Amino acid sequence: MNSSTTASPRYHHANQGGRDATHLEFVPTKIGASRQRRAINAHSAAGSGQPTLILAGMHGDEPKSVHLAMRFIELITQERPAGGVVIVPIVNPDGYALRKRRNDAGVDINRNFPTANWESAPRRFRYYPGPRPASEPETRAIIAMIESLKPARIVTIHSINRRRHCNNYDGPAKQIARAMSRKNEYPVRASIGYACSKASANEHTTP
Repeated sequence: MNSSTTASPRYHHANQGGRDATHLEFVPTKIGASRQRRAINAHSAAGSGQPTLILAGMHGDEPKSVHLAMRFIELITQERPAGGVVIVPIVNPDGYALRKRRNDAGVDINRNFPTANWESAPRRFRYYPGPRPASEPETRAIIAMIESLKPARIVTIHSINRRRHCNNYDGPAKQIARAMSRKNEYPVRASIGYACSKASANEHTTP
């Protein structure tokens, strides 16, 4: 798949109380498509330096992650961030439409990235990683965007049950997890008890 770039945000000026204020408009850009040809969109906010990439909707049965990502977009339009931010609110649009964890091919997108810890598994397995790494168009769209953006950090938003919510970090992201914990009051954990794709996130936060 060819590498795709994310949207260039547009700005307009409005007068509020006699003072000029700059408002940020997000222009979603299609970075790829699912197996059922649903668009995968990225929403960008300009800023200095390498951006922060936020991914949500990796699993279709975690709608809270999508709602939170969309709320982030709303907040950022109201207050310009110091650094660039790119948000993909629905990585797995087919699964999200059906409220199913995996994509239309039955693949867990979060475990389809070509990482050192990728392992094959039976198709019936809940975390089925696909027939091979990066076999899915959703995965390839995210990989192409990462290669194009070269983000400073990646945050994935998931939801989790049985009171296992946490700020789960991977790689050199412990300080980010701690900073997030001060805001959301979720515990910081290096592991949630099972392997996750290390390509999909430096930080994995669960609402």
